[in-house]
Amino acid sequence: MERFLKRKERVEIDIDNLPADPDLRPSIWSYDVNDRDRVRRAYLLKGPHQPKNHQFPQTTIGNISRRFNSNWFEDFPDWMEYSIQKDAVFCLYCYANVKKLQTFIIIE
Repeated sequence: MERFLKRKERVEIDIDNLPADPDLRPSIWSYDVNDRDRVRRAYLLKGPHQPKNHQFPQTTIGNISRRFNSNWFEDFPDWMEYSIQKDAVFCLYCYANVKKLQTFIIIE
């Protein structure tokens, strides 16, 4: 039977050094089935990635200039995350539980 089933080599995960930026994280579902709960728990215990002192870039949409406002972290302290890498907002609970992770809005 083993000749038909190929075992995937398990990679050891350093829970203390998981990427903080939501855009740099591998999907929870990409981890070995035996590691997913540990990784999920680690992210939920750390809480959302909220870089409050970051200089958020300004984007012009039409004639209106906009930028992320770090005060929104106070309005949504439990779940709102910001990716500096992608300049986008993510949901921590969605990352932990949803198979396909997306930002709320992507404007290209």
